[in-house]
This record gives sequence, structure tokens and C-alpha cells, in this order.
Amino acid sequence: MTAPTSAPARGGGRPGQDEPILSIRDLSITFSGLRALDGVSFDVPAGGVTAVIGPNGAGKTTLFNCISGIYRGEGEILLSGESLQGASPHARAALGIARTFQTPTLIEDDTVLANVMLGGFPHTRAGLLSHMVLSRRSRREETELRERCAEALDLMGILPLAGTKAADLPHGLRRRVELARALVAQPRLVLLDEPAAGISHTEALEFADLLTELAERSGATLLLVEHSVALVMRVARRIAVLDFGKLVVAGEPSLVRQDPRVLAAYLGDEDES
Repeated sequence: MTAPTSAPARGGGRPGQDEPILSIRDLSITFSGLRALDGVSFDVPAGGVTAVIGPNGAGKTTLFNCISGIYRGEGEILLSGESLQGASPHARAALGIARTFQTPTLIEDDTVLANVMLGGFPHTRAGLLSHMVLSRRSRREETELRERCAEALDLMGILPLAGTKAADLPHGLRRRVELARALVAQPRLVLLDEPAAGISHTEALEFADLLTELAERSGATLLLVEHSVALVMRVARRIAVLDFGKLVVAGEPSLVRQDPRVLAAYLGDEDES
């Protein structure tokens, strides 16, 4: 189905305000004859939280895979006005794109701190070799990394758990560890793939408040894929709705909430989400 969308934001303002941090332009990708994304275009404003919603199979995770460079689709993806065409996942991470996944991927036998430190190693000159090479430079970088990890853990409200093994954490806290790991790289854009999956309604609303605070304090822009409409409406400044790989509508929550197609398909059970 075709969809009216708001006009993309254009230049003229100061970076971080009028200029979008991420622009999706006519993005399409096909798998075995199935059009997973079909001409999707929308902007993500810098700062705060933007959400992508839609039913299972709508193309949400595929969209994230294209943004992070795992998939290569047709069309264009711009980060702060610069094309990501041809950039590898590692190069996109170095440019400031971080990501979490639907299922937290932690090293079970390692501590919370060690898991979070993994988020920073690719961005140090010594990299993972800082574990093995005890040079003056690698020791200095590891000290700086530990400081950033402590800040990220504190931001997520789990600094006292730094020495706890990941295997001993409940699901909700594992989500926070994964997000802290993403923040250590000091990204400009964080892709959050269903961060409220597997947690209770009450925990989801608490997590929503944490995301709002996180966006304000970290300075990063959060792009959120989420099934909990209650969480999305609580945190998002802008929402894009996908269905069968197409964009239904994109805009402020008040606009999306009033769209009859969105209301019928996704918001009918908002109170129970």
C-alpha cells in the first residue's frame, strides 16, 4: 500500500537540530523474490528517540541490518548527510553506529564489566590486543576504556553489578548490560532491536523512562524497533510504521496515532501493550 509521509527535513539549521542524523532514501531489498523492503524513505532527527513499529515480517529488523551494513539494499542511507554506500559494518561502527539485538549476546562466564568493555575494544588503537600486549599505550587505553565503562554502567543504573557474572543476571538487567556495551563506543546513533522483549509491562515502562534519560544524558540518537506500543508512545518523538516492507506513515506520535490504518492495525490494543 502507498503511504503519505511527511517531507524530509532539509538543511538550513544547526547540525543536531534541523539536519537529520539518519536519512533513508528509497531503500529496497529482495530475498528469493520476496520484497522485504520496498522503497522505504524517512528521516531520523538528531537527538531523542525515534521508533519503528509494525507487525512481524514488516521489515523492521531487515531495515536495521541495512543500516548497520549486514545487508546491502538498493537506495541510499545517509549518516549526517554522508552516504554509507559501500561501507562495511565495521566502518559504520567506527562512524558512530552501535546496535543491540533482540536477544542479548553476553559472555556468560565473564563479568558485567568485561562484557561492557568489549564494546570499546574495536575503537582503541590497541584493540583486542590490549588484553595481550602490555605496552604503555595499551595500558593507558585500557584505563580510559574502564572509565568509559564505569560511566556507561552508571548511566544504566547497574554500576554496582560490574563484578557480577553475566550468567547470574535476570533478563531485564542483561538488556541494560548490552546497552551499556553499545554506549562505551560513544556512538552517534544506537539501533535498539526490541529492547523490551521478554520483560514485564512494568519493567518496559521503567525501561522507557531510562531510554528517555539515556538520550538526554548520552547525546546519542536512539532508533528503536519495538512491539510495545505503550513504550513507543511514551518515549518516541517520531515514529515510522512499516507493513509488508512498505512505509505506511512517518511523523510525530500524534500524527501516527490518528492515522486510521495504524489505529486499526497496531493501536487497537494499546492499553494492553
